[in-house]
Amino acid sequence: MLKEINNRLETSIQESQSKLIRCDITGLYNFSFFKNYLASEINSILIDSSGQNPGLIIISLDNIERIEYLYGHDEVEEIQRNVVFLLESLKTGNEIFFKLQGVVFACYLPQTSKEAAQAFAEKIRNTIVASEKFIEKITASIGLALLSEIHATAEHSENPAEGFYNVAAMRARI
Repeated sequence: MLKEINNRLETSIQESQSKLIRCDITGLYNFSFFKNYLASEINSILIDSSGQNPGLIIISLDNIERIEYLYGHDEVEEIQRNVVFLLESLKTGNEIFFKLQGVVFACYLPQTSKEAAQAFAEKIRNTIVASEKFIEKITASIGLALLSEIHATAEHSENPAEGFYNVAAMRARI
């Protein structure tokens, strides 16, 4: 009897922890977890002077307001789940996907080159555009940053991870 209670408690704790770090709609790590993870990774790289060059891809879905207006919020949630399905199908190794705010996603590439990161970002964009999984064609704006691009300023910044994220997010907006 006591063992069953402990098992139920343990399950409940695990479910609660998962809800704190994962998006309910997509199952991906959420924005709060992303910020903490990115800060930890970037600080570790800068402190260790490891030479590791991570890339960060920001993926912002376009025309979602129109789709929500025409088809409703449930369809937007379905689009997000389908995007996650597409992103997961593209994984080749160490990529980590996150669900940020709104209809924005991130992909952290722990070690990459500029060419490889650009190719992966373009593959994401093309896969989303070509997909038949959506009620209408969806396009995505992509922003990419490499730590090597901002390494000198990141070392002297109070929050290097935020600077890294801001460069990629700004590029997605452009």
